Amino acid sequence: MDVLEEFPTGTVRCVFSSAPDVSISKLLAWGTTRPDGERIAVCEVNLSRPVYSIIDDLVFSLAKAALVLWPDWYDSSELFLRCEESTLQSTLDRLATGLAASRQRSLHRPWLLRAVTMCRANSPPVNSDFSPTVQLQQLAIAIASQNLVLVIRVSPPDLPDSTGLLALARSLEWLSREVSAHIVAVLPATWRGRAELDGISWAARIADEAEAKEPEADSAFDEPPATVSPIRGRPHPNSPGEQLLASRLICDALLGPLFQYNMPVTTVRASRYQVDLVWFDGKLVVEIDGYRYHSSRFDFANDRHRDYELQLSGYVVLRLTHESVMADVELAIDKIRDLVKLRLGQPLPSRPS
Repeated sequence: MDVLEEFPTGTVRCVFSSAPDVSISKLLAWGTTRPDGERIAVCEVNLSRPVYSIIDDLVFSLAKAALVLWPDWYDSSELFLRCEESTLQSTLDRLATGLAASRQRSLHRPWLLRAVTMCRANSPPVNSDFSPTVQLQQLAIAIASQNLVLVIRVSPPDLPDSTGLLALARSLEWLSREVSAHIVAVLPATWRGRAELDGISWAARIADEAEAKEPEADSAFDEPPATVSPIRGRPHPNSPGEQLLASRLICDALLGPLFQYNMPVTTVRASRYQVDLVWFDGKLVVEIDGYRYHSSRFDFANDRHRDYELQLSGYVVLRLTHESVMADVELAIDKIRDLVKLRLGQPLPSRPS
């Protein structure tokens, strides 16, 4: 998935895929393995609605991603964690004069004041008092100070009329001019060759996901569709299983200090994989597999090859299903504890985990 190679900001790149959701999940995973990493946000666009709604969809999608990432904005999460209403203004002063602000170029304080208030109320920071341009620009720089990738997921998969396709192309061209980001539109393969998309499809990529199979139905415990890529060093904001496990691990005196979240691991074969949890000193990896992103033959084979290379590199790999973590997090903790004790050479409990 080399779609971002030699791909400057200010342009749109199309990927025509036989299974767009699978291609998007691969793009999210691939971005995390790059040396500098990318902050990837997925924006939903519904072409069954009036064409003027496309911009509203982009604003709302980016606002949802920003809420998921809150308070990890401007690469300065500590700035907002302890910020109270009485200290918000001074917090913004520090942000505006600090290193993060110098990279952002322009911080819109009135928007940020409203956005912080809305995120604290667990509401996506969408405010009609500001233009879509201001909202998209400010959301983009809050989410990522650099290397932001906006992945466009389009629904429904049925081919829209010419007006909808042309509106999509023009909207994404406008987005690429207004927001400093890489724009990647992942579109159904059946849309390839449509003249209405010529303005954005001149350097398109083709993704043949012939073996991919979408899940028929999601379990109540399964992961929601991803809106953002993982944050290195933190539980995945889109994975309830990782969030639940992290909240339990942090309270555990033995396990809490050991594990890091969503960190890259380089194998002896020079492959680079991002893993859900890793204890580097003990060479223990824990992966939490949701059915949504581990259900195709490609994903199954890829996971096994990852495990093979990690094991060659001395790592023990424990795979837990997302559903099992959500259903019984204490059992998941027991399994992790048993492997930690094994790596430490400590006696294991007589009872099975």
